[in-house]
Amino acid sequence: MGCEIPIGKGADASIQRELLDRGARLRSELLDAFARLEEVIVQKLGQEGKAPACSSLAQKLNDLERAPFRYPAKAKQRITEIRPLVDCRNDIVHSTLSLAEMTGGETSSYFIFRNVSTLADCTGRQLRALTPDEFKILVSRVKTATKHLNDQPMKATAPTAL
Repeated sequence: MGCEIPIGKGADASIQRELLDRGARLRSELLDAFARLEEVIVQKLGQEGKAPACSSLAQKLNDLERAPFRYPAKAKQRITEIRPLVDCRNDIVHSTLSLAEMTGGETSSYFIFRNVSTLADCTGRQLRALTPDEFKILVSRVKTATKHLNDQPMKATAPTAL
């Protein structure tokens, strides 16, 4: 069995700085990917004349779910795939970046995010722990979801008379 050890005063400062920098770069890459996803969502809603002003990303997804897609079942599937990604995004956005090391058969470093807006579990903590590889996979999933959603055609709207 492994043991979670926060990386702190006992760790090599240069290694800790390098890990924090890597985590910050991955976090930035993820947030950029989500910005592109949100851009596609707003663009799709704009095609319907629904320009969401100050809506949360979750609310924009709710609005998008009601939009007239040419293939509504496929669009709904894409939106359903995006929702858990938004939960990950929320944890990462509403947290400070911390580091931990899991020891056992093999030592691994984790980026730890404790969302201040989430209810705690029975241990009193609510956190998301990602390895650097898992972080990269998350970024890739957001980029793929953006492409898939962008590829979903909307129904053609009738032209309005002037």
